[in-house]
Amino acid sequence: MQNFFASPWFFFLIILVLALFIRLIVIFAFGGESYRGDAALYKERADNLLDGKVPYRDFIDPKPPLLLLTIAFWFFITGSSSVLSIKIFFSLFDLICIAIGYFYLKDRVSNKFFLHIFLLMIALNPIIFANSAYYGRHYILPATLLMISLFTLKNGEEIKSAIIMGIAIMYTYFSALFLPPFLLNMKSKKSLIKYMTITLTTVLVILSPFIYLAGEKYFDNTVLEHTESGARGFSVWKIVSEISGITSLEYNIPFLIQAIFLTIITALFIFSCKFSLKKRGMFCLEVFTITFYLTFILLNKHVLLQYFVIPAVFFPILIILLKTDKIPFLKHMITFYLASWVIFLVYRLEYEYFKEMPNFVLGGVIIYLAALIPLIFLLFSKELKDKK
Repeated sequence: MQNFFASPWFFFLIILVLALFIRLIVIFAFGGESYRGDAALYKERADNLLDGKVPYRDFIDPKPPLLLLTIAFWFFITGSSSVLSIKIFFSLFDLICIAIGYFYLKDRVSNKFFLHIFLLMIALNPIIFANSAYYGRHYILPATLLMISLFTLKNGEEIKSAIIMGIAIMYTYFSALFLPPFLLNMKSKKSLIKYMTITLTTVLVILSPFIYLAGEKYFDNTVLEHTESGARGFSVWKIVSEISGITSLEYNIPFLIQAIFLTIITALFIFSCKFSLKKRGMFCLEVFTITFYLTFILLNKHVLLQYFVIPAVFFPILIILLKTDKIPFLKHMITFYLASWVIFLVYRLEYEYFKEMPNFVLGGVIIYLAALIPLIFLLFSKELKDKK
């Protein structure tokens, strides 16, 4: 028994209990049914599905179908259809995310202190627990699936990784941003084609019944819903609109700039790696994946707090894989953690206190700087350069 209390397992269980306790406090003291937000929409759509209505045809749902199916199944097995139930489900998934990261890293990290810090970064990150327990948003699900997809890819299990990637895309279309960097990691053209084919097949298998039943309404409620809605959050386009006084922006401009910019950074990455990630070390895949994701998000028409859940899960993993000394490691983690709190607090101010006021432009600037600080630390760290 004494050996157990001195083992990493004891600390792991303590962190899980602490993470659950914090989330329950947030749910019942500040969230619960009092703040409904996105969770209320999830509940309404899941109730419609359980009542026999067809998604996209009988009611609008801009999300991929697996989110709706998962929540409906949760309601069915628990017998509880409520916003509170949704927040509890997402909070439990936070714990699953923590556990999966721990089990993957524990055999790859010699210094258990690093592993303990990693656990704390996920368990106590406000972007993660606020989205799950307070706002009742679902991004922890695709974040966990993308993490598993990356782990399986690193282990050489490409088929499993591709299937999980397809499933992640069916929880949020943003998961597809991980696909190009993953494809760049393929060792051969055959592997690339196989990975893409399996991913797309997985997506089509899940999506086909809904497209068949809903027809063109599926595209109206998803694709058009995303492209035709105005700029939101602290996006570049929203800030420009507020400063210039322009009430609306051309819808195609943000996507054109995204396409050009992402094409440029992808081409530069391929050139710098000389068409082989192995020449830069395996860690380069993780860095480029998050670079690609953050670039798209920061240039998107919608830059919302929930989009930062995926980087909040991945950055601690990236930092710990640097295998630095203790001081550089702590600097990276502290920078990441402070950036997380800055992003969370700025969005919290906007959501709760600035709804009736002009857009908080300064908040947008802070978010961009805070989001890029940990990336700059990683890209320019001595330890990463030594891996080239």
